[in-house]
Amino acid sequence: MSHKVIFILTHGEKTYGPDPGMTPFGHQQVQSLREYLPPMISRVIVGEGRRHFEMIQDLGLDPNLCVFSPMVGRATSNIPENPKLVYLPHGEIISIEQWLPLSIGEVRRFIKPLADGTVVLGGRPLIKTVLKFSCDHNQPAALTASYYKITIKSCEIISIDCHSASGAEKTNREEV
Repeated sequence: MSHKVIFILTHGEKTYGPDPGMTPFGHQQVQSLREYLPPMISRVIVGEGRRHFEMIQDLGLDPNLCVFSPMVGRATSNIPENPKLVYLPHGEIISIEQWLPLSIGEVRRFIKPLADGTVVLGGRPLIKTVLKFSCDHNQPAALTASYYKITIKSCEIISIDCHSASGAEKTNREEV
């Protein structure tokens, strides 16, 4: 039985506030991941936040060929001074207890049927939710742009290769 490979790239260092974009350093981090894009991209799925849209430009992708989904990245943002609070896109601040994250099952059902060569531009919550896995960069989640190559066989994730823009170790995790 054949396998397929999908690619998830996460945004770089971001600013804070409602629907934050990336810092100049965050843009550099994402640009450094261009070399990891597959030569043949079947589809590009992008989160709905400003920082996700900025990734399209930083990676040199055509926005007209992209589809957008909150399933892979939302326009919300945590508040660094108080991790128990979340900015909504329009600027309202809510308690983390009021926040309903995507379930692991929902996101895995979304990711597994994607076509071979699909590129997903999202954030760290996507990686944590889909895979119950993140490369240990020893940094807060939003600071390092990262690339994940995920191999799927028979609807099961069989391996994950990871590389961060900060040069953190490459990781391979089998049978996630």
